[in-house]
Amino acid sequence: SNLETSATRPFDLRFEGLSGKAVIAYGEYGENAPTYRTWDGAWSSAASASNVGGDQNWIDMASKTGANEILMITLENENNDVSVQRWDGSAWSYSNEIETLSGSSYESIAAAYPM
Repeated sequence: SNLETSATRPFDLRFEGLSGKAVIAYGEYGENAPTYRTWDGAWSSAASASNVGGDQNWIDMASKTGANEILMITLENENNDVSVQRWDGSAWSYSNEIETLSGSSYESIAAAYPM
């Protein structure tokens, strides 16, 4: 795989709240969508989440307690845009860009579900 190699963290892993299935998402150089895989005893094939418009410098995810939902927030390196998408237990939702030109190349994002 062609993971980003600069001083970033273009990956994260979380477990679904009900099934316990692991979901890992990671950015690959030259890909506008994070790649993801799932683990439930064996790794799934790599697939693409929704397009975020550029290579991902930072990825953060959060699991929803009592559900198979996972939020993923990304900071991409083209324009430092911030996008959010939701895993529903089987697929990623459309990516919603929530900030353009954030001006940050550092980890300035975090995903969270309300308690």
